[in-house]
Amino acid sequence: LIIRVESPDYVVEPVHPLLYAAPNCDSAVEWKERGNVFFRKEETQEALRCYSTGLELSFGVAALLCNRSACFLHMREWASAYHNALAALRIAPRYSKAAFRAATAMYS
Repeated sequence: LIIRVESPDYVVEPVHPLLYAAPNCDSAVEWKERGNVFFRKEETQEALRCYSTGLELSFGVAALLCNRSACFLHMREWASAYHNALAALRIAPRYSKAAFRAATAMYS
């Protein structure tokens, strides 16, 4: 299954030291959890970097796409938020959180 996210590439420069000290994060789920820690602390750029790294390891994780959508919503990047949420819905059509984020991005 290949999902194409039709949005411009978003480059995030790693600025947080914890991003460099992650040799044990070798799965998408571990990167998701690391990103969640940053997102809770409102360190959106670092969270986005973690979710993106997790997607490089396993693109089929709808939660990573949905969490990236949340980051883009927080940064008011509506198009990127919408496309990430839509990609999550293509993987998991009943993912209500992704549907909510797609709608939020569409109407913002």
